[in-house]
Amino acid sequence: MKPMSILIALIALLITASPSFADIHGSDDWGGYGSGNGQFNRPRFISGTGDFYYGYIYVTDTDNNRVQYFTADGSFLGKWGSRGYGNGRFAWPAGIAADASYLRVYVADCANHRVQYFTHTGSFLGKWGTRGSGKGQFEYPMGVAIDRPSYNVYVCDRGNHRVQYFSSTGSYLGEWGGYGTRDGQFDQPYGIAVSYGGKIYVADTFNHRVQYFTSTGSFLGKWGSRGSADGQFDRPSGIALEWGSVFVTDYGNDRVQGFRATVRSSRNGVRPARAAGSSMVRSAYSHKRIHGIVTPIYTLWTGTTTAYNGSGGLTPALRRRRWAA
Repeated sequence: MKPMSILIALIALLITASPSFADIHGSDDWGGYGSGNGQFNRPRFISGTGDFYYGYIYVTDTDNNRVQYFTADGSFLGKWGSRGYGNGRFAWPAGIAADASYLRVYVADCANHRVQYFTHTGSFLGKWGTRGSGKGQFEYPMGVAIDRPSYNVYVCDRGNHRVQYFSSTGSYLGEWGGYGTRDGQFDQPYGIAVSYGGKIYVADTFNHRVQYFTSTGSFLGKWGSRGSADGQFDRPSGIALEWGSVFVTDYGNDRVQGFRATVRSSRNGVRPARAAGSSMVRSAYSHKRIHGIVTPIYTLWTGTTTAYNGSGGLTPALRRRRWAA
C-alpha cells in the first residue's frame, strides 16, 4: 500500500467499547496514489458524520487540493475542490470536521489561511479568516473540531501557536495559547478534539505533549514529553476520543498511543482517575507517518493491547487486525 493511502486505512477499524473493554473490527482499506476518484496524494486528515455504518467518511486529499467522501466501506461518493483561492477551492487543505447532523463540513484551508464550510455533499456555504495574527485571522490553520452541544468550531492556529473558537458560521468567540512551553502555551499545535463533556484536547506538536482545557480555554492538565517510551511523544499530531479514552498519533515514533481520559471503573462505581493521560490503557501501535484523526475513531495499529479492568488493573482487552504497509 502506498504511504499516501495509509491514513485512509484509519477508517477501516471501528471501535465498539465499554469503559473497561473494547473490541476492534476491521475491513479492507482503500486508496492508492493518484488523482482519480478514490485515489490520494498525501491525505492528511479524516472525519466521519458520526454513524459508521450509514454515515459518510470525509478525507482531505491535501496535495490534490480537494475533499473526497465515501461510504463507511470505502465506496466513492463524491469530491469537491481544486487548487486556488476562490470559494470552494483550496491550498493544502488540512483539518476537517463533519457535524453529526450531516449538515456541514468544515475544512482548514491551510495555505489560504482560512476555514471554509460546506454542505455534506460539498456545496459551498461560507468561509472566514485571512492571514494574520488578529482575532479570527490564521497562520496555517491545521486541526478542526466541533463541540457537539453548541456546534462551536475549534481551530488549531498552528503558526500563531493558539486555539481559536467560533460559532458555527464563523463569528469569533475567543482564543487561548501563545508560543511557549508553559501550561496553556503551544508550539505549533496540529490536532484537536472535543469530548462530549466539553473538554478540549490539543496535540501540542513541537512541545511533544497533549494538553486539555475547558471549552473556553482554561488549562486543566497535560501529559507527555519527548521520547519513545510509553506516554512519551515525538511530534504528536492527530488526536481523537472514544469511550473516555484519548488516542494520539505519535508521528515521529510511527505509532498510535491510547490513554484513559478522566474516569475508570472500580468496584464501588466510577471514580476519578489519576490526571488524564497518566494511565496507559493501550500500548503503542506502530505504523507509518499517520498525521491526523478526528472523531469518531477508526484507527490503525499493530501490537499488544491492554485496557483497565474493573479493579483498575491492566488486562488484555482488545483484538486487533494487522494491515500491510
